This record gives sequence, C-alpha cells and structure tokens, in this order.
Amino acid sequence: MSSASELTTRLEESHAAAHFETAVWLYSLRENDDDRVAQALSSRATNIVLITGPGTDAARRRPQLVQCLERFGLLPDYECDLMDLNLGALCLRRQPSVATGALTPAVEAAFARLDRMLCDLKRSLQIRTTELEGAHRHIAELEEKLLELKEYRHELKSLKEQKQALRKSPERRMGQILLAPYRLPEKLAKTVWKKLRRPNLSRERADFSLGK
Repeated sequence: MSSASELTTRLEESHAAAHFETAVWLYSLRENDDDRVAQALSSRATNIVLITGPGTDAARRRPQLVQCLERFGLLPDYECDLMDLNLGALCLRRQPSVATGALTPAVEAAFARLDRMLCDLKRSLQIRTTELEGAHRHIAELEEKLLELKEYRHELKSLKEQKQALRKSPERRMGQILLAPYRLPEKLAKTVWKKLRRPNLSRERADFSLGK
C-alpha cells in the first residue's frame, strides 16, 4: 500500500511498462492529487477498485473519483458485487460498448443518497443500542433489588416461624410457670403504686389551681 505521492512517483520513475490486472485505490477523505493518481493507475491497470478509507464520506468522495477515472476511459461496473469486500467498494474497467458518462451521474447520485441513508440508519442503530444497553442495566439493577427483597422476606418469615415455635415450646411454658410466683407480687406492687399516686396527683393539681 502506498500514498498518493509515493504511488505516482514510483510509476513515473519506472521505465518498464508494468501492467496490473487490478489496482485497489483506498481513497481518503481529502483530495490528494486525484487526477494524477487516476492517470497513473489507469495507465497501468485494467481494472481499478475503489474502497472507502477509514473515516471517509463515500457519498461525497466516490462520485468525484468516478468522474475523475471516467476521463481516462474507466467506467463503473455496477454488476460487479464487492459488498463482501467493502460496502462502498466499486470496480471500474474499460467498457467500449458503454458511452462515457451515460449512466454514471444518475447512478452515483443514487448511491450518494443510499449511502447517506445507511449512515443515518447506523447512527439510529447506535442510539438504539445505547438505549437498549441502558435499559438492560436498569433491569439488572431492579432484578438485583427484587432478589434482595425476596431474601429479606424469606428471613422475616423464618424469624416469625421461629418466634411461633418458641412460643409453643415446652421450655417457654415451663419458664412461664416458674416465673408466675414472681409476676404476681410485681403486678400487685404496680397496682398499689398507682393508687398511692392518684391522691398526690389530685393534690398537686389543686395547689396549682390555687396558685393561679
């Protein structure tokens, strides 16, 4: 693979009339001496394949190169399917039976429209893919929270079952029987204390009212 200047220099310096069946032109976004490259390639190759370079707008650049190569007798062969090689790849060859420039402008204009549509679809697909990835992450977070909630509910249910089992256990009943003699005086003391506090509360309220 050579740059535009390297390619033309090598071909011009070569004394032998080297000829190639097919030359591949990986064109870039910028116009790098297109006429000179087209002339050098068309003089040494029977077929020229145009392939879009990285970051290149094929809808703008390819029609320019096609018209440039047409001036040197190379016409697009739209029946040559190179989609497996590159979506925007195009083969140009010498076709004496086809008038120069007969179909190229209309076809290339259609290609430009299709390429723009393809770019728009790619952008839409990227946006949708990003949104879908975000939705998947959100769903994963919700599923994780739901799993934690299920675990908490399971633990709570287990604790309730343990509490019920403890209430019905013979050990608890035996403990209640053993503590019963101690609980009776406790209840009695609370009742007496409430009765003793009532007169004091009534007296304090009366003194407070007289103070007013």
